[in-house]
Amino acid sequence: MGIVLNLAGSILLVSGYKSRAGAVLLAAAILPATFLLHFSAEQKINFLRNMAILGGLMSFMAFGPGDWSLDAVVGGKDRALPSPGGRAVKSTWRWHIL
Repeated sequence: MGIVLNLAGSILLVSGYKSRAGAVLLAAAILPATFLLHFSAEQKINFLRNMAILGGLMSFMAFGPGDWSLDAVVGGKDRALPSPGGRAVKSTWRWHIL
């Protein structure tokens, strides 16, 4: 099961197509392994490494792929992030919240 999740998530994330789904699949594969296998004093470095990877995947889930990804090319959607003030700014290279 873990091999399938890792392989599918990696392919989706690297190709840039359905990248957020790929990040979710990778997080679903890493999360159980982190808490079941690396939750001991001897495995502290591996635990922290996996937590850092999970943080990067959560950031990718929140902000999505860049403008040069297959999601942006195939989807052709104008992706804008709504801000708390109700305004949204178009993305060029990074998300901007006003």
